[in-house]
Amino acid sequence: MNSILQRFLRKKTIDDAQVGVSWDDTGLSIALARGLTQDTPMIELFEHIPWEEGTGRSLTLNSLAKAHQIQRIPFVYCLDMDAYALFPNDAADVPLEELAQAMKWTVRDRLDFSVEEAVVDCFFIPDPIRVSSQRKVYVAAAHKTDVQKCLDVFRPTRLELKAVEITELALNNIASFLPESPKGLALLYFPPTGEWGCLLVARGGSLFLARRVAAMSMDALELGIDPGRAMASDVQRSLNYAESNFFHQPVEILYLVAMPETDEMLRNSLATHLNVRIKSLQLDFLFKTAIPSDETTFILGLPALGAALRSVEVAE
Repeated sequence: MNSILQRFLRKKTIDDAQVGVSWDDTGLSIALARGLTQDTPMIELFEHIPWEEGTGRSLTLNSLAKAHQIQRIPFVYCLDMDAYALFPNDAADVPLEELAQAMKWTVRDRLDFSVEEAVVDCFFIPDPIRVSSQRKVYVAAAHKTDVQKCLDVFRPTRLELKAVEITELALNNIASFLPESPKGLALLYFPPTGEWGCLLVARGGSLFLARRVAAMSMDALELGIDPGRAMASDVQRSLNYAESNFFHQPVEILYLVAMPETDEMLRNSLATHLNVRIKSLQLDFLFKTAIPSDETTFILGLPALGAALRSVEVAE
């Protein structure tokens, strides 16, 4: 377990090629990025493979690696959002190498499981406009059995698991390639499953704000309730916080990623309540690639794609 602690969220030296993987109950997503030392990486592989009945996850992963001849390329696994919690917190006043362990005990009362069962790592939040002597961090905490499940899938394959990523940082890797990145942008992502999406505010490859946002309720839709009103209120508060604490100007662009059956309704509702321009992700304009046209595959595979791009650095 100590070895995975060293991989969890830590910054890595840049590799020229990397494979990102993620999975949920529907199947496995995989992405291959090459040319990570170049300004525009090449995305050579981007797929979502449904699980086959009677075929284990290790076998599915290994078969894909062999089929695409990527067994010798480092892999990065992106944890599903349901597998960990993410907290902002004041950084403990300890040496950097002791920070994760110190933060583990700092957030113990916020965990819904024993702190002894927690795998914890953290990354610094960039300094605010009014620099404070107290630095802040985001603390990622997962139950060790959820991390172990990931290791158990990789172990029989003998593939190199280089690192474990979280969804917020994986999406931040993608956001760093968007044209508005130098100025600052927001990205709101809703995976196909689960009750929560995530909102991030980023600039120039640095993640300034990350928070969970409740997904649109189908019950609310059936009752005729505007699905975007409460969500927009949460998003606007986050954008206001980012503007007042980190940026000298408003965040003007929000990228929305949601399943096709809810995207248009949510997009129209948010546009009514937010003073931002809402855009769709079109990664075929960002990378040398043939991004799949199937929107479900695209949305399911985004965390894997972000994991493959993990060499994009996060703020120290």
